[in-house]
Amino acid sequence: MNSEGEPIPFYVDVILPATGHDWDEDNPITVPATCENPSYTYQACLNEGCEERNITNAHVADALGHQYVATRVEPPAIKGDNSNLTTVTYTCKNYQKGEGNLHDGELPAIYTWTIPPTTLYATTSDTLESIASQLPKPVGSHAATLQWEEDNTSAKLTAGEYDYHVKFVVTAGSNFTAYSAEDFTIRVSVSKTKLDFSDVRFENADRWIGGNTPEFEVTGLPEGVEEIIKTEYRLKSGTEDDWTTTSPKEDDISDEGQYLVRVTFAYKDDTHQLVTTEDDLLPPAGYTLAAGSSVGTGTITGDYSVRQMTMEDIVVTPQKLTFNGTSENPNGSPQSTIRLGGVLAHSKVTFTWTEDDEEKTAVVEDSGDNSTVNGAY
Repeated sequence: MNSEGEPIPFYVDVILPATGHDWDEDNPITVPATCENPSYTYQACLNEGCEERNITNAHVADALGHQYVATRVEPPAIKGDNSNLTTVTYTCKNYQKGEGNLHDGELPAIYTWTIPPTTLYATTSDTLESIASQLPKPVGSHAATLQWEEDNTSAKLTAGEYDYHVKFVVTAGSNFTAYSAEDFTIRVSVSKTKLDFSDVRFENADRWIGGNTPEFEVTGLPEGVEEIIKTEYRLKSGTEDDWTTTSPKEDDISDEGQYLVRVTFAYKDDTHQLVTTEDDLLPPAGYTLAAGSSVGTGTITGDYSVRQMTMEDIVVTPQKLTFNGTSENPNGSPQSTIRLGGVLAHSKVTFTWTEDDEEKTAVVEDSGDNSTVNGAY
């Protein structure tokens, strides 16, 4: 005791021997696998306050790996008149808030992409395959694409507005599952294909009296024109009431004159449209394109003539002529046969040569491709 009669405390450090871990062998604990760590088992120590673990199996099951799936797509129907972007959210399957979360590591548990409001535009000549390049590109941390999720992407489209199914594919990672759903679609507006008549021509529209002019025909009609219904004629000086399907006579001069010819055709009205107001779709100068009197028909009108041939109408376009099989006369080389190749059919060819200092001439009538004179030098 001290001077005041109070007890004086004494402290003594006493080292007690360790009791050792008391492992709970009857109740092993299994830790589930996470994204980046395998599952394992351990025994807990029963001693109060001890948090040590006795690992009994360090690898019960492999790590789960990060596996991302689409958990929210809003709004799922993509179209141009949407007021908001479509947001696609992917979440790791192992993630959940609070207890039970098995997502770990540095990678995020959630990724998002956005897709702008979009309507695709096509014609009835297109297929889903041919307009796939128009599909909008999702914007996010990983490269991703939209792809068609339809059975037949090579079929021609039908006019109208349709919502076609698409799927969302993350191309920059193998641990993202592609997403598709019944309501995940994109709007496609399909218009009828415009008929293009810029290559149309009337062949053999100049008719020769007493001649053997090849048959009149229309070339360059666009795909979508099904058939020519009728061909009509009238004098240029006539009226709309004068159209007739009887062609002018060509065996005498009674029908000689300048005419118009009008060809009425039918086209596929369900897939094509006739446009007469766009210059790049019209026939060349000298032709007139118009809608027909009934749905799915149209007309092309152009010049047509019946007249006698004059010398001004004869245009001879010679082919490349060859002499004795060469392009040059073999000077000084005697020839027993002279051949001139590349001659137009029904030509008259006159050969002139010198033999024994005497000029000689031979005429070949109605020549074919080759004119030949024998015994010439």
